[in-house]
Amino acid sequence: MSYAWTEKQFVGGTVALDFANTVCYRDDPARRFDKISGADELSAFAEAAQRFSDAAGWPGATAGGDLDGVQLAFHRAVRDAIDALFRSALGGGTPETLALQALLRFHHDLLSGRKLRVGSFGLEIDAAAGPSFALVVTQSAMRLAGSPELRRLKRCPNCHWLFIDRSRNASRVWCDMLTCGNRAKAERHYRKRRARASLEPA
Repeated sequence: MSYAWTEKQFVGGTVALDFANTVCYRDDPARRFDKISGADELSAFAEAAQRFSDAAGWPGATAGGDLDGVQLAFHRAVRDAIDALFRSALGGGTPETLALQALLRFHHDLLSGRKLRVGSFGLEIDAAAGPSFALVVTQSAMRLAGSPELRRLKRCPNCHWLFIDRSRNASRVWCDMLTCGNRAKAERHYRKRRARASLEPA
């Protein structure tokens, strides 16, 4: 299935979380599904991230046009390491050491043979060695892991997406109020109607 990658899919606050969020309902095995169904979908997501996330302008932020199954599996493994690390850190939890180690290994391997430069985003990767969306998301994840914003990390109770709550009083509940927020309100209303109906005499 091909998805229309719109701004609504980029609500995490940073591209690393947006990439982790390409798996929906991650905490519910019965409903869980992966939006990255193939290499073409990964490339489409990477291109959309250039428009709708903080990956815009990062050197090498595209996935490239010749991805194979091995590279797709690698990107998925990177995504799982990012999700495991940040999901374990929710609510001041203890981040998973193994997830951080995996992320560090991925980042180290992706840096191999590349040159660094100082740019508008701080230390940047010279894109001359070819595009690497995986490198962009590992760099994004490393920045979040060392940022005070990690304390503002939340999980949407409906779709289980991760996001940074940048609201003034840290009161954001949903990844997006117009989608998950309204959906949850509709479900609560439906349950109340059914409960009232069950109490009425036949």
